[in-house]
Order: sequence, then structure tokens, then C-alpha cells
Amino acid sequence: MFAATFFAQPPAFAQAEAVRSEPGEGVICAWAIYSAMAEVGARCHPDEDADVQAELTLAVARLDAYVIANTTPPATIERIAEFKREQGMAGAPKEQLCRGAPEEMYKSVAARSPAEIRKTVDDLVARAGPPTWGTCL
Repeated sequence: MFAATFFAQPPAFAQAEAVRSEPGEGVICAWAIYSAMAEVGARCHPDEDADVQAELTLAVARLDAYVIANTTPPATIERIAEFKREQGMAGAPKEQLCRGAPEEMYKSVAARSPAEIRKTVDDLVARAGPPTWGTCL
């Protein structure tokens, strides 16, 4: 199951910016993480962490735009929605979303400043290239 394996790992993606990688490397991984964390924040913590949640929403939108601009043919809105359901936990039951590994991962991400989240995404989208899973975990 995605959540069990994906969230069992520490959020090492935050360290990815320190390593110069190929353009697009790790974008898909970060996109999945930030999509899931935005979902957890919005549905499990609706009145908390407003600045972090706003930055997560912006991060997901920026990664959406990067994926659209750097895939051939461009990703469709339908494919993006499918990705977010499959990898970003969009629409997952609250019982799955608001406890266990997803909740712990959210707490870790919410402890970061919006500027840290923005810097990570800035580094990922700075150079055009085909988005890949890379090694963000």
C-alpha cells in the first residue's frame, strides 16, 4: 500500500536541494509528497498551520505546472487528478489520512517554515527537464 511504504520513510526529500541532480529528478516524488501533505493538512487540520498549508497548496500548483510544461505530451488535468488520487491520497478516507504514517509525515512537514518548503520547490523547478521519481526518499 502506498501510504504504508511511502510514509514509513523519513522526509529526506528536504535534503534533496543540497545535491545537484539532473533537471526534473525527484519532481514526481516531491509532487506526491506535497500533494499528500496538502490533502492531510486540508482535511485533518483545517484550522491549523495556515501559512504552511498555503505554501503546500502553492507547492503543489507549482509542481503541477512543472509537470505539465515538462512532459511530452503534456499531462492532462485528468491525469494529474488520477496521480493525486493514486499517489497524493486525494479522496482517501479520513481514517487512513488523519492517523498513522500520513499524520506523522504531515507533522514533520508542518514543522518546517513556508520558506523552507518554497526553497525545496524552487530548487526542483529551477531547471526544465522531464520529471522523474528520482531519489527524494
